[in-house]
Amino acid sequence: MVFRHPQPPLVSLATVDPSLASIIETSRTAIIQNPKSAAAWGKLGQALHAAEFTSQARLCYSNALARDKNDFRWPYLLGLLELQDQPDAAIEHLQRATELAAGHSETPCFQLARALAERGRHEQAAPHLHSLLAANPGHAAAHLELARVHLARGALKEATQALQPALTNNYTKRSALLIGAQIALRNNQPDVAAQLSRGAASLPRPFDWPDPVLRDVQNMRVDKARLADQANSLLQQQRAEEAEMALAKLLKSYPDDAEGLLLLGRLRYIQKRCPEAEAAYRKHLVVQPNSLNGLIQLGLSLLCQQQWSNAAEVLENAVALKPDFAQAHNNLAVARSRAGDAPGAIRAYRDALRCSPGDINAHMGLAEELANAGQLDEAKQHVERAAVLNPNEPRVQKAREQLGLKP
Repeated sequence: MVFRHPQPPLVSLATVDPSLASIIETSRTAIIQNPKSAAAWGKLGQALHAAEFTSQARLCYSNALARDKNDFRWPYLLGLLELQDQPDAAIEHLQRATELAAGHSETPCFQLARALAERGRHEQAAPHLHSLLAANPGHAAAHLELARVHLARGALKEATQALQPALTNNYTKRSALLIGAQIALRNNQPDVAAQLSRGAASLPRPFDWPDPVLRDVQNMRVDKARLADQANSLLQQQRAEEAEMALAKLLKSYPDDAEGLLLLGRLRYIQKRCPEAEAAYRKHLVVQPNSLNGLIQLGLSLLCQQQWSNAAEVLENAVALKPDFAQAHNNLAVARSRAGDAPGAIRAYRDALRCSPGDINAHMGLAEELANAGQLDEAKQHVERAAVLNPNEPRVQKAREQLGLKP
């Protein structure tokens, strides 16, 4: 009896990016020439995964795993694709990948722990998280998942402690604030919960925690969305040189891409090259005139250049688009104050507090403007409200002394 090797899957490449289609075709040919090659099956799986041919990618990863049981990438990537509709099989494959990757990569261990926690299997998730944090105490995403585990157990003190490192990481801060809000509600602190929820709502939705294995899959795509995602991710990691290269590639192919121009402005602003940031934002707004993010970022680039009146004009347009955006009102208040428009600054700070009553910076900004205007009684009220929010804030302590308030 002649053994027949499985055939690599065929897919329609009509709508696939040409460079990725080429990788799929050459990878498929490599399997036909060497059907025993785990690497060839794995590469075709990655290319199909990148092109979102999920079931075909699973087939390839399964064949790669059958031919090489020691490469953690194949059970790992297979497990990721199974999470939605085959969670038990996914967890089994992630467990296998974690065992194979021990000492080489922490990624499978984290994804396994997260998959278990998301499915309510907290007691199984906890040991993996503790193991991961023992090896890498600074893993903010693992701290976040451990906080979820403690919260599910009702261990609020432990959840609060676990959450702290996640509050200062760009990838985890938004989710950490939301978990903090849940902890505050459990502790009968509704005002604190509301403040944390508003803080989370003011932040952009972050990208997922960096995954070097999945990045190899994503890097097979060269389309506009992937390049923008890559640049954004690099900016969040403060990897400016790599972000520069990704944006150069994106804007070379798509010079008028709105998101690419927005990201370029952000990069230049981070680099303190504010005139260039302004230029990028203005190009972005030509493409998308009603871009709230573009207006706010342009306002910040003008503030950076001390163009107070110009910044105020731009930020007025931003708050007209989204009247409930507290941070935009705060930025507008700063611009008006620096431009010498004290009444306008007071109005903007009041609008910021209308949107976010627990904003300590708005309370303090308004208090300073009111004090300068001679409205001392109301200024004291806002300093006292800020003191309730954070009595140890140096700005609050200084204002209390200046206004003759009792400690």
